[in-house]
Amino acid sequence: MRILKSRAALRDALIALAGEKPFVDLTVAEIARRASVGYATFFRHFPSKEALLADIAEALIRDMLGLMGPLMQQTETRAASLELARFVDARRPICHALLVGAGDTLRREITVRAIQLAAENRVEIADGLPTELLSVHSVGATLNIIAWWLERGGAIGPEAMAAILDWLVFKPLSARPEQ
Repeated sequence: MRILKSRAALRDALIALAGEKPFVDLTVAEIARRASVGYATFFRHFPSKEALLADIAEALIRDMLGLMGPLMQQTETRAASLELARFVDARRPICHALLVGAGDTLRREITVRAIQLAAENRVEIADGLPTELLSVHSVGATLNIIAWWLERGGAIGPEAMAAILDWLVFKPLSARPEQ
């Protein structure tokens, strides 16, 4: 029980701190202090702040897929786009840390894991396309577009972002190829 409580406190601390300053400027000591755990305790749970961020990413990806999957299966692309944009907007600091602030290596790892999870969930969007290719394209494009959005701060609202995602990613995927 204490282990789960410490891990949750570390996650919450990183999420809160990500809203206060860039991820690259955060230290393990700050995260541990905010979580009210010892410095050594941090390392019993995670080997680095990047590993903690990756753990948070896993949960966020699962939540996003759970939210969007049913809508995509019904080809409700506009609704799925809006749900995704609102989801990211409500979690802007941690999403920014994940997709912009953590660097290219972690962003690639997050993208690969998101593709794996999407493929495991087998969201069938378009007939005739290999599921693996569909996952690689849709997840990769979506995460790159979201990163672009997050880099621009609040210049584009969630509704406008949803329209962009729908137009560039989801509408093309829902189109059925000629048989």
